[in-house]
Amino acid sequence: IEVEDVEEWNVMYDTPDSSTAGSSSSSIDQGVAGTNAASATAERGAMGDSATAVTADSEAEETRVLNPPLLAYGSPEALTPGTRGAWNLRDVRSSAGCQIKSWAFTTLVDPQQLVNEGETGTMTFLRDLVQVCNKTGIQCQQPVLGPYDPRDSLEQRIKRAMDAAKAQTGTDCEMVLVLLERKQTSAGSPYALVKQAGDSLLGVRTQCFAADKAGVGLNARPPRGRIQYCANVALKINAKMGGVNVKLLDDSRQPKAIPVVGTIPFMVFGADVTHPTSFNQDDPSIAAVCASYDRTLGRYMSRVIRQGHRQEVIGSLKDVVQDMLKEFYKRNNARKPEAIIYYRDGVADSQFPTVLEYEYTAFRQACYALEETYCPPITFVVVQKRHNTRLFPGDQAGADSSGNCLPGTVVDSGICHPTQFDFFLNSHAGLQGHNKPAHYHVLVDENGFSADALQLFTYWQTYLYCRCTRSVSVCPAAYYAHLAAFRGRLMKREADEGSMVSSGSGEHPPEVLQIPDAYANSTMFFA
Repeated sequence: IEVEDVEEWNVMYDTPDSSTAGSSSSSIDQGVAGTNAASATAERGAMGDSATAVTADSEAEETRVLNPPLLAYGSPEALTPGTRGAWNLRDVRSSAGCQIKSWAFTTLVDPQQLVNEGETGTMTFLRDLVQVCNKTGIQCQQPVLGPYDPRDSLEQRIKRAMDAAKAQTGTDCEMVLVLLERKQTSAGSPYALVKQAGDSLLGVRTQCFAADKAGVGLNARPPRGRIQYCANVALKINAKMGGVNVKLLDDSRQPKAIPVVGTIPFMVFGADVTHPTSFNQDDPSIAAVCASYDRTLGRYMSRVIRQGHRQEVIGSLKDVVQDMLKEFYKRNNARKPEAIIYYRDGVADSQFPTVLEYEYTAFRQACYALEETYCPPITFVVVQKRHNTRLFPGDQAGADSSGNCLPGTVVDSGICHPTQFDFFLNSHAGLQGHNKPAHYHVLVDENGFSADALQLFTYWQTYLYCRCTRSVSVCPAAYYAHLAAFRGRLMKREADEGSMVSSGSGEHPPEVLQIPDAYANSTMFFA
């Protein structure tokens, strides 16, 4: 599994009460409408049954529960996720599986601590992984084993594995699997060094997995749930290699139509900024922008940007958007997007005017720079998770098995702004503790979405997150930008104590490695 801040067991592989199209009807909780929303219009599809939610200060609010989408895989063609916000991958193939012609395996674990065969053997795990990958639609052979030399640096070890794969297959290595001793994602950790080498220095996709989690090693415990674990890794591999794990089912009455947007070409953008914890003014903030480039909403390009210390506004957004519009144009038969939806994460209420002024203007300038008459409508939505609002179901009919509100629960009155366009959306099922709904605040809506339409479009996107078979807490574009920004944070190389330069603060500014634009266009490296 990719060793990041992601649920470790978020792929449901064999859940008996999740159903697919063509089987018996799924069990739908009382008070929630059925799952035929994919064939309804945006307005009708958004309207689930009404319910009641109680906020943390015990105010009762009228809510609605949005219908879940129908999902499309390679096999089966249609899958009903039900109302639990989760589904399984048993006998399911990806919507668009990738092909891996050349890949390699290397280890950062001492080979003396590993065994090749047996339950906890490295080769056993690799065979299981390849088997699951092929079963889910990824075409691949056994990865080439890279040579191990303890004198090599981490970068050299990955480079040797790449060379070994190219020598054996005759084609450039496309991905390197890296075995780590344990899950550790902090700056300076082996994981961070692997990502620095792969994403910046060598320009190759890397997929890490921890020996203790994968059940690999001489002293490892017998693996539990390995098929589920390998399925999770397969989802991430397919996304990084340009495949599509899942998409929304086409409406038979209007093929290739996306709810709300329709058949026109469009782009969904997401952006986030992560700030340093230090007070060193030379320590930069890291911004990230992601954008979809096809109608599946399963493939995204990205940019990771270094900017001033604790600067929230993305200063180079105009150039980034302009480059992404050009990339979309090249990938879509010389068609420009006719609608833009921009989800901006991490903006406080007090920063709305500033961010709106600079970033909306950046989008307009980017479009104008491409063509003076090019002026697509823009919808600018701020996504907030740092708030104190909590929703509690008013009765058992509106609750899931963990006592949280059902996925799709929307509140757009009462506790919302009396005059502005905002809503709270609980789009995910809780894994532990109490859910926190996402707060969406619409600053600009030139596309003219109704409240029902934008809520449905946002909710359905949460089922398309590439790393798990669950609906997630925020729309994937904002989620991916968040992941990319934190990947950019791992690109920082702290200076050694011996090379520290004396300064007034006593700190030395860190070196930040760059993730090349061409690489960020070709892979969802943050998946």
